[in-house]
Amino acid sequence: MGLGTRRWRPVGGIVLAIVSVAGLVVVGAKQERQVPQVRLHAGKVWVASAAVGRLTLLDGASAEVAGSATVAAPGNDLRAAQQGATGYAVNHTENSVVRVDGATLRPSRPVAPLPGAGGRLAVFPTPRGLYTLDPRRGLLASTDPATLERNGPTYPMRARIAEGVPVVDTHGRLWAVDERTGDLVWFADGARHARAGAGTPGSRLAMAGDRPALLDPARGTADLLDPRTGAVEWSIPVDLRPGERLAVSDSPEGQRALVALPDRGRLLSCAPAAGSCAAVRLGGGPAELGAPVAVGGHAVVPDFSTGRAWIVDLDTRRVVAHPRLLDRPVRFELLARDGMVFYNDPGSERAGVIGLDGRVRPITKYDPGEVERGTADRQRAEGSPGPVPGDRAGELPAVSGPGGTRPRPDGSAAGTEVSIVVRPDSRGTVGEEFEFAVVADGAATVRAARWTFGAGGGASGTTVRHRWERPGTHPVRVAAELTTGRRAHAAAEVVVDAPDAPPRIDRLLVRPETQLAGQPVRFGAEVTGRATAWAWTVTGPRGRVTGSDGPRFERTFDTPGSYLVHLRVSGPTGTDRRAERFTVTRDRTEVRCGDIIDTATVAVLTEDLTCPGEVALTVAASHVELDLNGHTITTQHAADHARGIVLAGNGRLTDIAVRNGSVTRFRTGLEMTDVAEVTVTDLGVTGPSAQTDRYAITGDRARDVRLSGVTVHGFQPFSFTGGSSAVFTESSLLGTTGKSLANCSTGSSCVIQRSTVNLYSIGCYHGEQEPDSSMVSVRESTVGIGNLGPFCRAASVTNSEISTLGSASAKHTDVVDNVISGNWALDLSFSFNVSGNLFKDSGMRALILFSGEGTITGNTFTGTRGYGMFISPEAVNPIGPVEISRNEFLGNGTPGEDGPGPDGLRVEAVHPDSLITVSDNRTRGNVRYGINAEPGSVVDGGGNVSTGDPAGCRGVRCR
Repeated sequence: MGLGTRRWRPVGGIVLAIVSVAGLVVVGAKQERQVPQVRLHAGKVWVASAAVGRLTLLDGASAEVAGSATVAAPGNDLRAAQQGATGYAVNHTENSVVRVDGATLRPSRPVAPLPGAGGRLAVFPTPRGLYTLDPRRGLLASTDPATLERNGPTYPMRARIAEGVPVVDTHGRLWAVDERTGDLVWFADGARHARAGAGTPGSRLAMAGDRPALLDPARGTADLLDPRTGAVEWSIPVDLRPGERLAVSDSPEGQRALVALPDRGRLLSCAPAAGSCAAVRLGGGPAELGAPVAVGGHAVVPDFSTGRAWIVDLDTRRVVAHPRLLDRPVRFELLARDGMVFYNDPGSERAGVIGLDGRVRPITKYDPGEVERGTADRQRAEGSPGPVPGDRAGELPAVSGPGGTRPRPDGSAAGTEVSIVVRPDSRGTVGEEFEFAVVADGAATVRAARWTFGAGGGASGTTVRHRWERPGTHPVRVAAELTTGRRAHAAAEVVVDAPDAPPRIDRLLVRPETQLAGQPVRFGAEVTGRATAWAWTVTGPRGRVTGSDGPRFERTFDTPGSYLVHLRVSGPTGTDRRAERFTVTRDRTEVRCGDIIDTATVAVLTEDLTCPGEVALTVAASHVELDLNGHTITTQHAADHARGIVLAGNGRLTDIAVRNGSVTRFRTGLEMTDVAEVTVTDLGVTGPSAQTDRYAITGDRARDVRLSGVTVHGFQPFSFTGGSSAVFTESSLLGTTGKSLANCSTGSSCVIQRSTVNLYSIGCYHGEQEPDSSMVSVRESTVGIGNLGPFCRAASVTNSEISTLGSASAKHTDVVDNVISGNWALDLSFSFNVSGNLFKDSGMRALILFSGEGTITGNTFTGTRGYGMFISPEAVNPIGPVEISRNEFLGNGTPGEDGPGPDGLRVEAVHPDSLITVSDNRTRGNVRYGINAEPGSVVDGGGNVSTGDPAGCRGVRCR
């Protein structure tokens, strides 16, 4: 990921140093007067011990408890904040604050500076005072740091502020972003200030020295702000994806900014002085990462899903240690103070100090027996029947569908607060033991949990073990009680194979990721089931190169080229095979503007490039890896024909990789012609923002192109033609204003999965009026598309969150298992299958049918202001055959003649030759009719049921 040619530079001695304020807040280094009772040497930090209601002072030098103070009743939801040696206990259960004197360890009385904060009270200590904030209501109070009493009025911030977003600068100004609008709001000198539209919803604030920095994933920018006016001083492009979670922190010693990306399992280390960012992989994929801390040229990143921490050397950009801190998944706290790194589990007795070599020195904050004795005493006093009152095995709710959860009778939402971690994997064999842990998704921790394993029984505890004695897919459900008193639920599935099931190869492992000539390559595999025999074969351009009969082996390749590794595993009941291609390249080659890479190599950028020519870089050979190394390629004169990276040569090129950087300002950022087996990863491409005849990414006769972690901004993000095949994964495809287009035509196939798509149209434009043989598919993504599939043979969108889907006009369209909301109605035509979707809260009508044929079955239409579904002929042509069956129409319509419609399903007078069958639908609580069909317009297939619709049904019979 590149930072652009305009690099961040020191401003008045200030460098980028991003500080996250989330959960535990440690601000400043003010030293208070010391008294003999406690030695206040460096390396001490206050942490919360919620289970016993204490604030605990940890000594990093001795790895011992230096003192503690009781600040609340056991089990209250506590946070710790610190200013100098003084600790502050923030009690979310009671909405109060307690001050603990760092010299005497004496707690003050609890004070509620903002009554009614609703469990979200936040405290920000500064050397000049203490801020208390109610982020839900947007109320701010200035508080005396000694007495905790308000020393002025309560100020309305007039913004809804997400938890953990506010930051405080060195001058005592408090900054925040309205999570609904992206407006910037700050409080300084007793007054509120604001800048509308500074960011977009989901933006984050951090501190860069004494200046706030605004990180905007939707725009892909980071803005350095003037601390007096909030105006932008510098802005740089950053590879942040819309809706992506960020965990931000700082590295003042190395003058770097650190951003953990949980959805990608990566740490971004950005060096503003060098104008570049480097990505470090933390494990094999997504992980529940928290905000990093930086000490001694290293970053320490918490991994809540495993109870471990990642320690990264920021100079060499490699993981040096991965120590286990806790024996179960938990959202522990990680903080740095006086050159030391501490960890703390607020819900248990466990804490400790982490060395940069991975050595962990645990600290027991209190005797865990205290909690057990206290819990037993309270249960006896209260008559509590068990750890999770009210939950009985077999009565847990089912897993919700894509994109959301359905409310339970108690008003809470299933699946929104806890999740399940399965070890060693979610697939195993009969008799194999699995470990299950429940993890809280928010700041709270899990106090108790009850599990059910389908027909396999149940268990209690936050971490449990279970094995199945029969094969199959088994449901796992957990009901958890959080330290906040709330109850939450989660569900998972485990696949159990029979002991005599044949072995299955899940994945081949070829390491390292870049294979260089003369360096050893290691081979291994992940195999499920019992394998008794292994047979490896590696072939190259001239035939067989090597082989092995062991589960792992190693080989050094002296000749660059493309190789194929093949594995066959055998067991008592069967055999499985799998193959994978890899490329051995020469040593790395540095490239500059205008270079043509015409031999197999690893080509690397060592700096940002501003290229004046028609083409910045050309790859004209097979087996090439082009590593932008976090840099940006741009041009000062973006002519109509200017291209950034071109992959083309004499004949077809194969096995090319482009990764880790940005291409900006070119008419075409990446152009591929007559290529195959192309991998594009972690690349940002910015194309023209207005309509041209050029696309940001193009492929002609480009087969097996795989794009992962790609961010494309532009009026026309991509075009694949000439029988190309492309798959986008975990990418952002963002059109600009107007009718932004993406194209996949002349026999091509384009698949978008687990990505964010925001386009006016994605279709198969080829200059003819009839559909060609191309297809587009969107899966498991966040979708905003005005027109899906024009001129395509087939188009589909499945298992996605859809805010906009205006028209589906491919020759055949599948819209399956999505959550569809927003004001635009889905307009169907030609042939279609619409099934298993949730249409909710549409501003007008959820689905409109003017023509075409197909099935509309198994959907739910709810909360639409107009008709849930509307059928009317656009012309004189007949509609159908159309089957409308097994749908639910719930609570749709607006009263009054001028409203957009009052019925669940409305069918107007259609052509007499139309064939529309309505059967087995359920309607409830619509404003007028559940089903309202003009007489003779539909065929009554029977089985329709209406409940609570004032006018019942018309045109069909409803029970």
